[in-house]
Formats: sequence, structure tokens, C-alpha cells
Amino acid sequence: MQPTPPILPSHPRRYSRAFRESPLSAGQIRAAGPAPTAEAFYFEKQMQQQTPLVVLLEDGARVDGVLEWHDSGSLKLRRPDGARVMIYKHAIKYVHKQDSEGPAL
Repeated sequence: MQPTPPILPSHPRRYSRAFRESPLSAGQIRAAGPAPTAEAFYFEKQMQQQTPLVVLLEDGARVDGVLEWHDSGSLKLRRPDGARVMIYKHAIKYVHKQDSEGPAL
């Protein structure tokens, strides 16, 4: 015995006008993702200004360089010798500008 096919309506479902129109007017642009955080804003500013940074890692290692790129989980620094280093954020103890002293340990 074969199962009976589902009963479909004879006319297509009609939605209200609100579902067919974009909530934004034609001149507005929709954001691609969530609003930027304070951390993202800070890193973007340091990238634009090419600020030399010091990154102290949880294991005590120190990495100096200029921030080239960042995302939610990592940073990419260009060191003074030209080498590029990617650092996972979970391994970072703190970050400060090279001309400041950083936090007292």
C-alpha cells in the first residue's frame, strides 16, 4: 500500500506586503555582520595608523610588530625584521603600544 500524497492548496500562499518589501529603503545599505566591538575598533585604528605594538603571550614570550590583520580569534603582526606572525588571541596575555610601558606585573 502506497502512502497518500500530501494535499496541496490549489492556489499559492499569499503573504502580506511586509514580507515582500525590504525593511530598508533603496538608499540604505544593510550591515554585513554584527556591530563592531571596542576591541575591533581599537585594532582597526592601530592598523590604519601602523602603530608599533608589543604583544605579551601567556607563556611570557614577547612579540613586537605592526598589526596587519585581525579577526575574532587571531592577530597577524609584521615584525621589524619583516617576518609575519599569526598569534591566536587565547594565547595573548596583553597588548600595548610600543612607546607605553604596559601594565605593571
